[in-house]
Amino acid sequence: MTSAAPAKKPYRKAPPEHRELRLEIPGSRLEQEEPLTDAERMKLLQQENEELRRRLASATRRTEALERELEIGQDCLELELGQSREELDKFKDKFRRLQNSYTASQRTNQELEDKLHTLIKKAEMDRKTLDWEIVELTNKLLDAKNTINKLEELNERYRLDCNLAVQLLKCNKSHFRNHKFADLPCELQDMVQKHLHSGQEAASPGRKKKS
Repeated sequence: MTSAAPAKKPYRKAPPEHRELRLEIPGSRLEQEEPLTDAERMKLLQQENEELRRRLASATRRTEALERELEIGQDCLELELGQSREELDKFKDKFRRLQNSYTASQRTNQELEDKLHTLIKKAEMDRKTLDWEIVELTNKLLDAKNTINKLEELNERYRLDCNLAVQLLKCNKSHFRNHKFADLPCELQDMVQKHLHSGQEAASPGRKKKS
């Protein structure tokens, strides 16, 4: 097998500033036959000198342009750097204020939490005290109701006794005469029966205890 020949790179034309100046001298082909005179040599050197000066001026202009661009770029970078530093200082100041505000908020929240716990404990103690007072007042109210009921019963009994006594006094013709039960009015007989019945019921528990 035969190896393939390496591909040739395409020819690239050099830029004008990198090209060599080739001066065509009239009669260069006859240089070996006819040597240059001093005047021709001086003219050739002058042309080469002018070409070098032109190249130097062009290089100087490019260098100055690059220096100006570099200065402009440096000024822009310094300006951006200054703006970035100012923004960084602003962010630092804002962060410092936020941190101080956060610390103050934490302190305030802790104080409020402590106060809330204190109020909750006090409310629980007050609730327990109120519950105990409610129970005590409820018991007193029940005792008072029982007492009122007993007093009402006694009051009703005393009222009936008083009415009975008044009716007996009205019916008596003489203080020394005993009337029969049948001679009393019907209403009075009913009242006497109720009174006697209630008296017997009241006396019966006492007799049972004595026995």
